[in-house]
Amino acid sequence: MLNHRAQSGRLAMENNLLDERKEIIEMYRKGLIDEFTLKDKLFYNQTMKGGIDEMETQTKTANWLDEEIKTLNTNANFGEKLPALKLEEKKITEFTVDFSQPFNKYVNTDGTIKKIIPVIHKGERKNLWLNVKNPLYGQLCEAGKKGQTVFKVSTTGTLKDTRYTIVTED
Repeated sequence: MLNHRAQSGRLAMENNLLDERKEIIEMYRKGLIDEFTLKDKLFYNQTMKGGIDEMETQTKTANWLDEEIKTLNTNANFGEKLPALKLEEKKITEFTVDFSQPFNKYVNTDGTIKKIIPVIHKGERKNLWLNVKNPLYGQLCEAGKKGQTVFKVSTTGTLKDTRYTIVTED
């Protein structure tokens, strides 16, 4: 049994190694290191934590990391390739959302997560790409949960000043 000081030291070392792992993964996400370097640094970090006794654990860890790395590199399945729905400034756009399946996800190189929402606009199937931080995304999800599928959206502003409002008929 380790004394309190030794336990505190080990805990501090483990926290430091976890922070290093996070930094290594972030460097990979930003494209600063390649997949081989990522695996090498993560392996070194893991072996520093537990030494030779944890080599078996590292092998198992590497297996799930391989899967994680695959999902970082790709946006493998973002559904059927359809034209994008353009929400035009100073116009009201009417469309129907297909809530029957979870929306596919796309991660930009900067880490921004977008959802790809299947819609029907003027009789044509399209995809509406929305940042998950956009308030419209949350509003569509909430309305969809209540059973609404047809939406009219008003657009004002351009670029970063763009604002979307769901038009309701009272």
